[in-house]
Amino acid sequence: MNENMKMSAINFDKRYEGQIVAGQKTTTVRLGQKPFKIGIAAFLFDKRASKLLVEITEVRQLRFGSLSNDDARDDGFNSLESLRVALSEIYGRQIHCADVITQVRFEVTE
Repeated sequence: MNENMKMSAINFDKRYEGQIVAGQKTTTVRLGQKPFKIGIAAFLFDKRASKLLVEITEVRQLRFGSLSNDDARDDGFNSLESLRVALSEIYGRQIHCADVITQVRFEVTE
């Protein structure tokens, strides 16, 4: 990797590490417009206690209301409502259909 290029780093709660490694979670949704780039990235769990290299294959910005139940399942949730509840807990506020989110699709490389 070129020294001038920075690798993206995305923080996760440790509870999601097993799902990601097992391929049960292949996307992540983040509130707001995030500047993630396609390419190799580091997923950091529990404040960098462990790290996993992944390849980001797609980044989309859209409204939460545009997501489907299939999108929620790709994120490791049973339904869109369970994804909404988890995001509300993480961000400390209600998530609305009009909220802009960034959806990151990835593949584990190591």
